[in-house]
Amino acid sequence: MLSRLVLALILFSCMSSNNSTNVVVRGHVEYEGPVVFDPNGTLNNDPTEMLLEGNIDLVDCVPSAKAVVGITGFCSPNNTEIGINSPDMNPASVVCPCSNGQYICGPVNFVGNMHNGLNPLINILNTSFENLSLLENRVINICDNDLKTTISVNNLAPAEGDTIIYTITSENFGPGNMTNVEIKNLLPSELIYQSDNTITGSYDPLTGIWEIGDITDGSIVTLDIIVKVGSGLNGAVVTNSISNLNLEQVDGSDTNDTLSIDIDVNSPVVASDINPVAFDEDTSEVITLSYSDPDGDIATACNIVSTTANVSVVGCSCDGAGVCSATAQGSLNINGTSESFTYTVTADGLTSNAATASLTINPVNDEPVIDNVGSQSGPEDIAKEVIIKISDVDSTLTCSNLSGVSSNQALLPNASIVISASGSDCKATLTPADDQFGSTNITLTLEDNGMPLPSLSDSEVFTYTVINTNDAPTIDDVLDQSTDEDTTKSGISFNIGDIDGPVTCTGSMSLTSSDNSIIDASGAIFSGSGTSCLLSLTPKADKFGPVTITLEVEDNGGLTA
Repeated sequence: MLSRLVLALILFSCMSSNNSTNVVVRGHVEYEGPVVFDPNGTLNNDPTEMLLEGNIDLVDCVPSAKAVVGITGFCSPNNTEIGINSPDMNPASVVCPCSNGQYICGPVNFVGNMHNGLNPLINILNTSFENLSLLENRVINICDNDLKTTISVNNLAPAEGDTIIYTITSENFGPGNMTNVEIKNLLPSELIYQSDNTITGSYDPLTGIWEIGDITDGSIVTLDIIVKVGSGLNGAVVTNSISNLNLEQVDGSDTNDTLSIDIDVNSPVVASDINPVAFDEDTSEVITLSYSDPDGDIATACNIVSTTANVSVVGCSCDGAGVCSATAQGSLNINGTSESFTYTVTADGLTSNAATASLTINPVNDEPVIDNVGSQSGPEDIAKEVIIKISDVDSTLTCSNLSGVSSNQALLPNASIVISASGSDCKATLTPADDQFGSTNITLTLEDNGMPLPSLSDSEVFTYTVINTNDAPTIDDVLDQSTDEDTTKSGISFNIGDIDGPVTCTGSMSLTSSDNSIIDASGAIFSGSGTSCLLSLTPKADKFGPVTITLEVEDNGGLTA
């Protein structure tokens, strides 16, 4: 596309002091983007080909600081010089010949320090005449550039001590270039400079000045300033502003600029020490945690930091309303006020201090315990000792807390169950009734001290078997007897017996004589009914003297008396 800016299409008549040659000028100014005007190109006497082709479609202004601007026009007489001057042109003055009725001056560009009617002023004159005849004196309009400058931050709600990044971006929307640009961003005292990063120019944190240099049409420059948020700012709003823009050209639009930005320093959530409602030992309790947040943020997570030795805490979580809780339980049989745990909560990405939950675990009376005894046995007529282990986690028990009851009173009366201490254990001495055997169930009962109330007990039942044992038969004592020589002594009476079974006078009795020459044992005669026996002794003829007779009864088991 052919783009042009026509400054003038006029006819002047000028008279010099040396001659009366008429000088005719038709002038106009054109610009271009990346193409450099070649003044040696063929013009073909076509005024339109004297215009420089550019890639920016403007019809009434020249882009500032753009690559090349050429000034062309028609002139006469030939072989005279045309001079073009402007304080805002670079170079400020150019001279070109009038050849074949045309002049081509350039390339030049306009820095564009002012705009729209103020500068740059351009005059075109014929330098060949002594009076430097003025051919044209016009104002070239320099287009307003649009430099969009913004400041942003990667975290609008940081906490104290957080590292954040401010980004300053300046984008030139053209149509011209911006030269020698400086942006000032002096950090507020609440922000501590750490470093910066840019590939364009340099930033001085002491002055806050970012020396950029040129920003060409369509270019973007960026500066990152890394800072740390200072202390003592919880809840404070900190404003960081671009305080000054130094531009050689005019920024024709500031509506798209963002020159300041606020951060709201996030106050951390504060967890509070708590004393939850007491709960019973050996049970779990859901504990609601306590916290506050100056910014009104709700907690989204919680964490158990530590616990004392005898408590476990699990399931720390926060619901959608920000209510946080955890489940606590003491170790088995643990009670009192010495257990606790510490916790933190997290709200808006910030974690609180560690707070303590001091627990009160109510004591609950546990049943005392009698260890398993197992079946016991022993022979009749002999006491049996049984070791019994007792315990109680709540109090110290003695063997006096233990008692026993027999289900077979004939075999083992209650009074025959005697409980005593045996070291750290208890001992039950079981004495069965004389000559009794069989089985009995013994119920042991252990009752605690009721700390705390109510009192509780434990019982243990075991079987005690008294084994039947053969008892020796019995025989009554017999008084001393006497008889005359050669006379039988009869009717000597005595009783025999056996608790285990029958004995008879004729089948179970025997005797010995201390002197068979006087009374021969073989001549003794036993008789009687049942257990009432009679004994007849016949001395040998003509024998006399004392004789000891020993009676013996023998039962079926071979025991004698």
